[in-house]
Amino acid sequence: LDSRSRILPSSAAAICAALARGVRVVLATGKARPAAVAACEAAGLAGDGLLISRRGPGVFLQGLAVHGADGRQLSDAALPPPVVERAFGWARGAGVSCVAFLGDECATLDLTPELRELHTRYYEPLARVEPSVEALLAGPAVRKLLFMADEARIAGHVLPHWAAALGGGGGGGALAGAEVMQAVPTMLEVVPAGVNKWAGLQVTAGTWRGCC
Repeated sequence: LDSRSRILPSSAAAICAALARGVRVVLATGKARPAAVAACEAAGLAGDGLLISRRGPGVFLQGLAVHGADGRQLSDAALPPPVVERAFGWARGAGVSCVAFLGDECATLDLTPELRELHTRYYEPLARVEPSVEALLAGPAVRKLLFMADEARIAGHVLPHWAAALGGGGGGGALAGAEVMQAVPTMLEVVPAGVNKWAGLQVTAGTWRGCC
């Protein structure tokens, strides 16, 4: 996506040319599947036989939601509940937007202007508001968390705090089982330790072995 969250026409043309020649093109993205579908629809790349389809493969949420050649979900990685509890408690105290990704849905405790922008500009599902973190955790498993604030605050406050708290995901910090990841300067993601797009792509590629 470009700076306006659009797929360039030249990129769409290159993908279509590859597909027309029988090349398998699999989308690997940090976005939730509905967001990826919306972004690709705008470029004419969504639908059976195109870049993305709800009945086709894809790697979403940084490799946390992996779908095989038939669209079936192959992964179920999730964050430990203590990480989710700490994140929402800290976010409220710090005045930082925080949202949980549950797969194809999002949930939060406070629907802030930043989280509305996450939906309108970045295509992500509009987060439903839960009355408490306990209610949020009672639903589908939390795949990843996302903090959203201005670039200076993310770099100077949010990232240092969570990098120290998680200690690389291996238990060296106050919490274990999760690590930070950043792709956009105004956002910071917390994901299960050891999960990434490459690992997800290996999983979905395995569903094609022996079928061609």
